Amino acid sequence: MAHTGIDVPDLTGQTWLITGATSGVGLETARAASDRGARVILAVRDTVRGRDIAAALPGPSRVVELDLASLESVGRAADELNGAEAEPVDVLVNNA
Repeated sequence: MAHTGIDVPDLTGQTWLITGATSGVGLETARAASDRGARVILAVRDTVRGRDIAAALPGPSRVVELDLASLESVGRAADELNGAEAEPVDVLVNNA
């Protein structure tokens, strides 16, 4: 695991939505959550990079395009997250 000094419990069955998950703290949070069994939703501006990261995570993941500087983008992301594949989000990490 990439993190050190933190005892992360088993997160199996939880869904984590992480903004800004393509670099820095957001990326490391996504990795740590996935390593411990969480399903991770990567809410990112760069979906190509997001898909690459999602493919490298050990657990199930999903990429949602989200640019928090655009209300239109926020609305599309909300619609997608509440759409046909909607699932409850247990943890929201507002990193972006």
